Amino acid sequence: KTIPKSRAMGDKVRVIGLCGPTCSGKTTLATMLVSSLSDCVVVSQDDFYHPSGFEKVGGYDNWDVPSAINFENIVKSVKEQAEEKKIVLVEGFLLFSDPNLLGMLETVFFLEISESTCLQRRLAKDTWLQDNRSYFDKCVWPSYLQFTQPHRTLEKVVLIDGEQNVESVFEQILCRLI
Repeated sequence: KTIPKSRAMGDKVRVIGLCGPTCSGKTTLATMLVSSLSDCVVVSQDDFYHPSGFEKVGGYDNWDVPSAINFENIVKSVKEQAEEKKIVLVEGFLLFSDPNLLGMLETVFFLEISESTCLQRRLAKDTWLQDNRSYFDKCVWPSYLQFTQPHRTLEKVVLIDGEQNVESVFEQILCRLI
C-alpha cells in the first residue's frame, strides 16, 4: 500500500472494514467511530448500488448479491478518501466479494448475529420487508451465508459478537483501533 503524496512521511492510512449481515450494526458503529476518531471518514457500500439489472430470485430484485454493487466505484472512493483522511472505514455486508477492495482492508471487524436477530432487526426498520417477508428467506440470509459468512475465518478478520449492546461493541472496536 503506498502512502499518498499529500501525507507526511510516517503517516499511515488505515483502511478498516466493518462487515456482517444486514442490521448487524455496521452503519451505527461507523457513525459512532467517525465521531470519536479524528481524521476519519466512512465509505458505505449502500451508496454504491447499481441502478438496475438485478438478479431475480423468487420474483424479487435481489439487492443482496455482489453483482448489485459497483465495487469499482467503492475502490475509487476509498482511494480518494485515503488522500484526505488518515482512517477510512468501509462498511458493508459484501466487502469480501471484491478482491481489490479486500486487498485494501487492513483489518475487518466482522459483526456476528444470529439469523433470528437479523430478521428481527430488519423487520423493525424495513416496512417493505414486513409485507415481503419471503425476501429475507430467499435473498437476504442465503446471500449472507454464500458471500459473507464463509470469509469470517480470514486472518485479517476480527470476530465481534454483534448481539451485545452497541456501546460494548463500539468500545471493543475503538480499543483495537487506537
